[in-house]
Amino acid sequence: MYILLTNDDGIYAPGIRAIHKSLVELGHTVHTVAPLSEQSGASGSLSIKKSIEIQTIEEEDFFGIAVAGTPVDCVKLGVTEILTEKPDITVSGINNGLNIGIDILYSGTVGAARESSALGIPSVALSLAMGSSLSFEEVSKHAAKLITDFDFSKLPQSQLLNVNYPLDSPIKTKEVKVCPMSLSPFKEVFNKDKNTYTYFYKPERTTNHEKGSDIYFLNQNYITVTPLHYNMTAEETLSDLYDHFTR
Repeated sequence: MYILLTNDDGIYAPGIRAIHKSLVELGHTVHTVAPLSEQSGASGSLSIKKSIEIQTIEEEDFFGIAVAGTPVDCVKLGVTEILTEKPDITVSGINNGLNIGIDILYSGTVGAARESSALGIPSVALSLAMGSSLSFEEVSKHAAKLITDFDFSKLPQSQLLNVNYPLDSPIKTKEVKVCPMSLSPFKEVFNKDKNTYTYFYKPERTTNHEKGSDIYFLNQNYITVTPLHYNMTAEETLSDLYDHFTR
């Protein structure tokens, strides 16, 4: 496959280097277009009304384009300006830290995959729990095979896959759980520096998670796969609103 590879941890992050190596070893053509610096929490943000500089990163076993911008900038530039042809798929990650539940709304890793999906390119976001006993090398080999074996033509154009690896688990295909994202809210916490009136955001996860959700299964050390889509229309409400506003 002809693959566009990006992330939000930056082009020097170990996660993107590991998955790059594993995908190449399986015979894929991989073009890396990733942020020059960490862009965690960037979600779907993009650079508007400012220049975006790029530079070539060429090493003994790695070649990529570093973009002084967001993950979405990387996808847009990669697809429209840098790559010579449309990629078969886009891979975003491997992120250092889970992107699950409400986190998905803020994730630059998922944001890049979502942007690619909106451009009509099948996409997958990959994340590994921070502090996991699993190494990026182990996860990348499993993820590369998962990507290779999956028939992306069966994924509707508006959708993407969000894959998360847990803190501690043997990597076996049977360990994968296909599940919805958790909708449990954060406990919002701001730590205030009383001397400078500066606030530091430090949300805490609640312990109540829907049974069968991504967080539920990751807490049991399963690998999770969640299909997501960028279409934000609440289809189930359309008819009710139509009846209300047109009567």
